[in-house]
Amino acid sequence: MSSGVAIDPCVDEYINRMTMANHPSKKGACDRLKVTVLCINETHDRIVVDKAKTRSLNDFDDQADLFKQIMDLFEETKCCYAVYDCFYHTSEHIEKEELVFISWCPEDASIKDKMIYCASWKALICKFPAIKYHWQMCDKSDKDHECLVDKFGVKGKVAELEGVCLHGHK
Repeated sequence: MSSGVAIDPCVDEYINRMTMANHPSKKGACDRLKVTVLCINETHDRIVVDKAKTRSLNDFDDQADLFKQIMDLFEETKCCYAVYDCFYHTSEHIEKEELVFISWCPEDASIKDKMIYCASWKALICKFPAIKYHWQMCDKSDKDHECLVDKFGVKGKVAELEGVCLHGHK
């Protein structure tokens, strides 16, 4: 909380639900959270869950490109955070799942918002050790699946991300 922005207890509940979703007994549950979007409230004193943008797995049923739909949740002029439960397969046919913390501070956001968001993300990361990766995005080019794969440190080894085959893999 070095920025003076507290974390709402509701955030704990949502992130813990995502962490528990990784338990083997929960595999395949359609109501599991896929992405929890977080924002700083209007008084700039608390990080809260943006329930309107938070999505469970069943919100994406029968959708062609789930990764693109998740990236579309990030507005061009509004900062936010998200915790994303990412599924991928390696070229060795190993199924992987990772929790990724996303900080979205677009270039067109207000300077005040960018400063508050940039000063507040570390408290979230420290609070939730199950989150392995931090992905900072600031423009449309960062919303590419290759940028995320780079974070995993397995470039060239990810064959499929969220059910979509990546370049050079079949």
